[in-house]
Amino acid sequence: MRGLGTDSALTGYARSSLRLRFGFQPAIHDPMSPFRSDIWVAAFVRRHNDLGHMCVLERRGDPVAGQIFITVDHLDGTVSLFTPAPAAGRQDQDSADRVFERRFERVEPLKARERIAREINFDPDLWVVGLEMRGGDLGILVV
Repeated sequence: MRGLGTDSALTGYARSSLRLRFGFQPAIHDPMSPFRSDIWVAAFVRRHNDLGHMCVLERRGDPVAGQIFITVDHLDGTVSLFTPAPAAGRQDQDSADRVFERRFERVEPLKARERIAREINFDPDLWVVGLEMRGGDLGILVV
């Protein structure tokens, strides 16, 4: 049963045969689906640490589909909070990139922490990444 993970490895007949015989539905990777949350967060943290920014994982969420919140400490007593953008706000609906919106810009840290706490009560599977950075490009798509 080699190659069950790709669509090209199995014809439609073979997939339906597996489903009927064994109740098995082979995983077919959709190239337009976003990366798993754990992989995306690991890459984001590593990238910023390699650039010399202090970036840490503050809260671990669902490894596959957890929402990702990014707090940016501007090192002047203020923070910004980036949250996942609603699907309606995205220009390119077919893109697999994660898209963020700037929820708060340069506010008191308590305000951002309260917002994250409310979101955790609603969705306990979310990730929180903390980044210390005075300014510059975060390397994320912001709408």
